[in-house]
Amino acid sequence: MIVMKDKSWVWMLFITSGLLLIGSGLQYFVGGKAYQNTDLRNYAVVGQIIFGLATICYGFWYQKNLSKRNK
Repeated sequence: MIVMKDKSWVWMLFITSGLLLIGSGLQYFVGGKAYQNTDLRNYAVVGQIIFGLATICYGFWYQKNLSKRNK
């Protein structure tokens, strides 16, 4: 079992969840059936990808600020 100090696992959780969001969104478009769906659904998937990117950015920002606090 891996034991981590403080809350260093939180930023990994943000990055992992962001990657899952981006991965499922990209799979939707790469799957080849996006043209058969409505524009609203395509916009929602683009929003999902953007939200995943924002979650990853927040995870890196959190890690950066956490390392500053631990010094």
